[in-house]
Amino acid sequence: MCGLTVYDTPHIGNIRTYLVFDAFAKYLRSRGIKVNYLQNITDIDDKILQRSRDEKTSWKIIAKRYTTQYKKVLKVLRIDSIDTYAPATSYIKEIIEQIEDLIKKGYVYEIKGDGFYFNITKFEDYGKLAGRTVAQAEDSMSRIDDGIAKRNKGDFCVWKLSTKPEPGWNTSLGYGRPGWHIEDTAIAFKFFGSQYEIHGGGIDLKFPHHEAEIALAEAFSGKKPYVKLWMHTGHLTVANKKMSKSLKNFVTAEEFLEKYSGNIFRLMILSHHYRSPLNYTEDSARNFQKAWWTVEDFFRKLDFVANTEEETIAKDTFYASELKVATTRFEQALAQDFNTPVALSEFYKLSTWLQPRIWQMSKKEARRWKKEVMTWFDLLGFKVESLKIPGEVKKMAEEREATRRIKEYVEADRIRNEMAELGYRADDTPRGQYVGRLLD
Repeated sequence: MCGLTVYDTPHIGNIRTYLVFDAFAKYLRSRGIKVNYLQNITDIDDKILQRSRDEKTSWKIIAKRYTTQYKKVLKVLRIDSIDTYAPATSYIKEIIEQIEDLIKKGYVYEIKGDGFYFNITKFEDYGKLAGRTVAQAEDSMSRIDDGIAKRNKGDFCVWKLSTKPEPGWNTSLGYGRPGWHIEDTAIAFKFFGSQYEIHGGGIDLKFPHHEAEIALAEAFSGKKPYVKLWMHTGHLTVANKKMSKSLKNFVTAEEFLEKYSGNIFRLMILSHHYRSPLNYTEDSARNFQKAWWTVEDFFRKLDFVANTEEETIAKDTFYASELKVATTRFEQALAQDFNTPVALSEFYKLSTWLQPRIWQMSKKEARRWKKEVMTWFDLLGFKVESLKIPGEVKKMAEEREATRRIKEYVEADRIRNEMAELGYRADDTPRGQYVGRLLD
């Protein structure tokens, strides 16, 4: 898939796409499907060069800095399903070979002193991915595609000629650097050949970037289709406007992670269908924090039941049919266009149904439920960890329990209120006092 252009700190709109594809790769692997996940990194680009000029430092330093930062963010978010990162500058040889072949076939022409451009009118299927005609490609200029002597306004640059001290490579085409679109096709051909299964990125890449990739790849190989399945994630918006650096309405991944956990970000992203827009607000982030706390609380209650004495002994097959039905629905939702919000809704329905029944479960059944439902979250990349109750709160809970035993209920309520002020609650259950996070 299309990775980051490493000129700045990634924002959560960027990371939405990478998290979706991470969860999707994990899901496919959980089904026994072999996945070779390649992500390219654009490490030479106008924005990178401008940043290097602004900071009066090497473009290589800029690219390395933000590549390192990007990978650190991915690690914190457990986006770890990627097999290979492929920086564009490591594949100049493959890029040149493709361009030379496309020149011979008549798809690419040269503008003296400017660069080499792909003629979109030579590729009759141009626009088929986005449903546009060549005439509708007039708005497709991007990055270094704005040559004034182009044959068609929608033609795009595959090799930009330049002069030192501008960065570049000495090649048979002249000194210069690659255009944006051809980086991806050259890298993909290196690893996958002329055709492969799935490719994608954010919806903003569908046209012209992915359209250009199809044209380059199919013109080069003569084989169709270049990719069998295209996946595009919807925009992440702020106040219903696309989150972007140019609009200065973005939240960096690091800023988000200063306040919230990676699990909360993953829940926020996967609670929306990957193709749908997602409108971000601080209130919505807090709501997903509470939603994640309910997930943690569900598993904590099962742990509690599995480790306390049984007052009502249930059969080991207690509620087994309900669990089986819910698991089937969860799996069906993911199998239908990776519908993660519907899959997660199955968990919420199941946990709500189980709440009044959970205290009557046997220890064995509670462990079984935890193991089964935990696989749902594991395959989507969540990491459910045990809640660590502070020592102060544990001591207060013990004092409350002692006061209840001697029927000093007013004092017990006072202690419960103090616990609530610290963000924790005490529930009296048939299995004893349960201590958890305050959810409201």
